[in-house]
Amino acid sequence: MTVRTQDKRLLGKLRGSRETVEALVRAWLDDLLDRRVDELFDASGLARLAVSGVREMAADPRNEEFFARQMAAWLGDVKDLETSAQPPSRAVTAFRDIVNQPYVLEEELVIALLDHEAAHILLRDVLRHALFNFSAQVASLFPGGEVAFWLVDKARGIASSATGGAGADIEHKINESVDEALAPAFKLTAGRIADREFAGSMGEWRGHVVDVLLGWPTSQLVGSLEQVDPEELAGQFAAFLQSVAGWDKLEEVLRDTLALTLDRAGDQSLRSLLSGSSLEQNWRPALEKQVADAIWPFVQSEGFAAWLASLSDGPPPRGS
Repeated sequence: MTVRTQDKRLLGKLRGSRETVEALVRAWLDDLLDRRVDELFDASGLARLAVSGVREMAADPRNEEFFARQMAAWLGDVKDLETSAQPPSRAVTAFRDIVNQPYVLEEELVIALLDHEAAHILLRDVLRHALFNFSAQVASLFPGGEVAFWLVDKARGIASSATGGAGADIEHKINESVDEALAPAFKLTAGRIADREFAGSMGEWRGHVVDVLLGWPTSQLVGSLEQVDPEELAGQFAAFLQSVAGWDKLEEVLRDTLALTLDRAGDQSLRSLLSGSSLEQNWRPALEKQVADAIWPFVQSEGFAAWLASLSDGPPPRGS
């Protein structure tokens, strides 16, 4: 029997029955699941490969243009998407229960998160307006007080730029009072957020956020995406990628993280790690089908025939 005939018969057998490909996929998955995790993955090798890929991608300017095109296309698709579908009520309830969990952050962390100029400006404006509104309400309790406050408020606006004017004095006093109140206000806010007594209320507020977002018109939520500039976003992502790629500790951190994860797995196999759950039973049939679907067209191709023939140094069989 010639090599050519052997190849042709084997190729015909492989192409004649999809079950042969499915059996190969099952054998491969069984072998994969039975191997020790530390045999499947090498922390140093994976870290080195990942860092090499990140640095090569960061160094190629074509990737920034690619990201910009993809983001523009994705944003366009999302803007054009019109759907009124809502997630099942049970799923919404379950997700709300998750975000409603009464957990709290440490007060020092909350203070650090709030300590930003944007938050300062927001709280300063809120306090300033609240102070003026309160003053106006108090003034209205007295005869002529409402008119007097209106005149003072107008004087403040007109003379705020005049040195030594009454309006400037009022503006200065109010700003002083508000600035003095900022630090205590931030501390009070952080204290409330971090207070376990209010953990339940904060959890209910997170659930409220979920309800509002799910009930809000999709068109209005998607409309906000028009503020996004794909080219600017791609440039920012490229700058981030370049910065990460240039980090001299990147490979070390990745290696140590992967090594810690693999050490925890010990000498267990993937199958033993999944034991006690239904993950293998639930996902394996679909995974087998997806892999077989991907391999089957290749088995039918001339490229596969050429590869099979190359194993025995024979010419690729044709007409099979």
